[in-house]
Amino acid sequence: TSGASNDLARAAELCAAMVMDLGMGGELAVSLRALQKACPGASMDAAARCREMLEAQLKQVQNLLGEHAELLSALTELLLKEETLNEAQIEHFFTQFGA
Repeated sequence: TSGASNDLARAAELCAAMVMDLGMGGELAVSLRALQKACPGASMDAAARCREMLEAQLKQVQNLLGEHAELLSALTELLLKEETLNEAQIEHFFTQFGA
């Protein structure tokens, strides 16, 4: 039916937007459109190099987050409890963790 066909077309559009605009393609959370916009007319090699660099940075960030998971978890709990923190509260929190 036309309703089901329209649903499938819309689902395909949403999927394309998720991958192309929001970087939800799986291997790397990078918007393909943003990469194309940043490197207009660039060769595939240049785009591939950009992806490699972004992947390396993503891994570095993931490692940092993993190394500080306990601190981030505690900060998350504090923010959920307090909602907002002033400068003194933030300094006290990081002093407690020795960070």
